Amino acid sequence: MSEKCCQNKKDCCKNQPQPQQQNLNDYMKLGFSFWLTLVFVGLKLFGAIDWSWLWVLSPLWIGYGFIFVLIMSYVFLSALTRQTARLKFKITKKQKEKAED
Repeated sequence: MSEKCCQNKKDCCKNQPQPQQQNLNDYMKLGFSFWLTLVFVGLKLFGAIDWSWLWVLSPLWIGYGFIFVLIMSYVFLSALTRQTARLKFKITKKQKEKAED
């Protein structure tokens, strides 16, 4: 900063970035699985539940597992559709060849 800016503190404050205040919407963006995991960890640490850590952290990995299953089902169905289209093309080609004979 220049000396002129430091002499006039109002100008210095205007030029410096202001810290952003957190509001409720910023915390809500973290997601349901994060908050549920936080609740489970709190319950585990205070002894209210006697689950293994695998199940305490399950909201995190179940969400990723669900996304993985969706992606794999999409890949499987698209491959099945392509295979069915190829098979249909082969069948119609054989039918045309038989009809020409």
